[in-house]
Amino acid sequence: MTGGLLIWAGQFLGVYLISSAADVVATAADPAWSLAGLAFSLVCLAGIVALGGYAALALRSRRSDENARFQSSLALGGSLIGGVGVLFQTLPLVLSLVAGQA
Repeated sequence: MTGGLLIWAGQFLGVYLISSAADVVATAADPAWSLAGLAFSLVCLAGIVALGGYAALALRSRRSDENARFQSSLALGGSLIGGVGVLFQTLPLVLSLVAGQA
């Protein structure tokens, strides 16, 4: 049920670690490190979309069982919130890549 939120937390930690490693090895504004963070974020977002799709299918198939519907609704909501969180945490990476190309 909380898979989307857990992936969001993992993405937050992973992007933080990638940025910290970039700051030690090169600079945090280095495009290669920003691309690595962006690729990691896209993988996390794909995982959240897959979990959300599964939750939506489960919600459709469980029309009679109220407990299962609640669990599926909670999983879908967690995936939506996690997806928005990943998008907003990825936005600075995208903006740094665009600003570096201008």
